[in-house]
Amino acid sequence: MKALVVDDEKLIVKGLKFSLEQDGYEVDCAYDGQEAIDKARDKEYDIMLLDLMLPVFDGYQVCQQVREFSDVPIIMLTAKGDMDKILGLEYGADDYITKPFNILEVKARIKAIIRRNRRKTPTVQEEPKVIVSGSMKLDIDAKRLYIDEKEI
Repeated sequence: MKALVVDDEKLIVKGLKFSLEQDGYEVDCAYDGQEAIDKARDKEYDIMLLDLMLPVFDGYQVCQQVREFSDVPIIMLTAKGDMDKILGLEYGADDYITKPFNILEVKARIKAIIRRNRRKTPTVQEEPKVIVSGSMKLDIDAKRLYIDEKEI
C-alpha cells in the first residue's frame, strides 16, 4: 500500500509517516502543493492525506488538480471549521479530519476508504484458457479435451 502525506508541518508529516510505515505502508511526503501534485502525477497512491493550508497551492487547489488525472482517495487534514470541510468535500476530497487528530482514527478512516474503493473496483474477467494444436483443443478451465470437435 502506498500513501502520500502532504503537510508543511514537518512534525505532523514525520508522525504520520512513522505510524503508517508501522502498518506496512510505503509513504512518500510532500511539503507544498506543487510537490504534492507532481508526486501524485508521477506515482499511483492508494491514499493521500492532504493538509488544507499549504504553500504554493492550497489543499483545495491540490485536490482539484489531482482530480483531473487521478481518483486516488483523499483525506483532508486541517485545523479549520465546518465550512472548510464542506468546501474540501466539494473539491473532491473523500473524507475530512480536523486537527488535532487521533492517529488511530486516521488509520481507521484510511482502512474504511480503501476497503470501500476495493469493492467499487470491477474485477477483471480472465479469458478462458484454451490450447489449440491442429485438430486438438484443450479447454483448461472446463477440463475438457476435444479432437476433431468431439469431446474425449
